[in-house]
Amino acid sequence: MRQCEIARAAVNHQQTYELAKLRREVMKEDLKERRAAVMDEAAEAGQSIRKARRSFVNCKTKISPPSF
Repeated sequence: MRQCEIARAAVNHQQTYELAKLRREVMKEDLKERRAAVMDEAAEAGQSIRKARRSFVNCKTKISPPSF
């Protein structure tokens, strides 16, 4: 019985690790896409890159990560 629980815990840990890894990758890709969009908008509007980056950082702190 104890070995079964240990095996189950190991599998759960591995699944949790894999899910967390995928979530981090998705968040990183989403962040890259949003950053590129902000820079494109700034370039089209003739805004300075520094202001666009600052605006993006302020916006980034307000957005929560996607949930699965």
